[in-house]
Amino acid sequence: MCRADTLVLKGGGNVRGTIIRATEEEFEVRLAGGGTMRVAREDVEEVRKSQEVDGAAPTPGSARQQYEKLLKEAGEGDAGRHMELAAFCLKNRLYSEALDELGKAEQADPSSRSHVEGKRKEVEAAHAMALLGKVSRLMTARRYDVARAVAGELTMLYPGTEAASRAEELVASVARRDEIRQILASVAALGPGQEDELRREVLALAVKPGDTSYQALVRLLKTRRVAARSSAAEALGLRGNPGAVPQLLNTATSDADVGVRRAAVRALGQLPVESGAERLFPLLRARDPGLRTDVVETLAAIGDAAAASGLVRLLVDKDEEVRAAAIRAVGDMQVEDAVKPLASLLVSEGADVRRLVIGALGKIGEGSAVPYLVRDFEEEEDSLRKEIIGALGGIGGKAGAGILVQMLRRGERGSRTRALKPGLAEAVVDALGKIEKEEGSREGPEDYLVRYGLKHSQTRVRAKTVEVLGSMGGNASLRALEGMLGDPSREVREAAAGAIREIRERRKRSMKVTQKPDNG
Repeated sequence: MCRADTLVLKGGGNVRGTIIRATEEEFEVRLAGGGTMRVAREDVEEVRKSQEVDGAAPTPGSARQQYEKLLKEAGEGDAGRHMELAAFCLKNRLYSEALDELGKAEQADPSSRSHVEGKRKEVEAAHAMALLGKVSRLMTARRYDVARAVAGELTMLYPGTEAASRAEELVASVARRDEIRQILASVAALGPGQEDELRREVLALAVKPGDTSYQALVRLLKTRRVAARSSAAEALGLRGNPGAVPQLLNTATSDADVGVRRAAVRALGQLPVESGAERLFPLLRARDPGLRTDVVETLAAIGDAAAASGLVRLLVDKDEEVRAAAIRAVGDMQVEDAVKPLASLLVSEGADVRRLVIGALGKIGEGSAVPYLVRDFEEEEDSLRKEIIGALGGIGGKAGAGILVQMLRRGERGSRTRALKPGLAEAVVDALGKIEKEEGSREGPEDYLVRYGLKHSQTRVRAKTVEVLGSMGGNASLRALEGMLGDPSREVREAAAGAIREIRERRKRSMKVTQKPDNG
């Protein structure tokens, strides 16, 4: 049995007791207070007797004692001998001594600098990795304070190295875990009557920077408290981190509380969902109409075309809110297969639903919708007629523009069809102005406005046409507007003068931008 009283540890600290067993790998120490402790030999700087703690010689047989013996035998030594001693020290993890010997080698033979420098980097790298290993072992043993101290030493000695960065991350991970525990404890401390305060505290994490608050929110998705799970899902949506998508999909499809599932679905609608949206499809058949509505709106926000058929089926859902959401969704997603099912709603539903349907058909932009839109045009109230006109403008092409031109021509002098009211006719002019001319067509919306809008019998419609042509700004518009300076109506003449001025100023600005500067 080898007697000793103190193991001096690398990186700081001592273990006091009696060594009862020593192997090449470890020491086993009987502690003064009772019990035993095993210490890895690689963690021991030196072994001292109790009276040697204040500076007596090391215990015979230690690596340091062997080094000191070799050092005495070498004397001053040449560069080669110091290099040998440095290699011995490196092998025995005496890193400071190894660096000292390398310094002596360079001093003895300055020409060996490049060789010494290579060895110095090798020693420093080994020392850095040894310290990193120490940090890792201390973390595993949950000796966090000592781990922080060793990591600090590593960073101070070898700043910017990979080992220092990894040590800092290891220590920081503990700080993050502690902070997450504090957040969870703070939320858990709020009682059942403090739901509003709980929600505020959890939502505050949505705008708090750093990974800690994000990880806390993910943990809160699995807490027992419903209000905490719901608020966490909402906060993750507001935070906008795509990494939360898998966790939110799990919550949306498996949480026991429908309110939490709804919160998770809504949160997904705020995130870029690259994959996994198909997991929401079964929820389109959920019992809760609120959940069905949320899923429809989220799928529309995601824009997953694979959801189209399920959304079309919900156009006849028994719940009014679900139907309305489905109408908006198929319009936003431009689902062509929804045209006929939507058209049937124009017959069976009230004005509010018909308004949604008209808007959706305009967004889908299919010419096949035009006959359904105009079928009952004359019987609709003016607000819905205006919506239909806007939808025709959205559809455009020959189908949409053709009907709009027919409506505009009702205002021709001598027309047998009664002209539309000025407000509706002006909406027709606006809609035509938003339609692009089809490639290969001889005429387009600009030509129709010049031909029929400027000759309309109603002053307000002619003035509106002048305004729209001023925005379009083509050559045909400019020539036609110059002709309107002689219109019988002062309102139209002033509008024409203003439109002509706007076109010319716009062209001047464009010329200045395209002209190259003269550099002489």
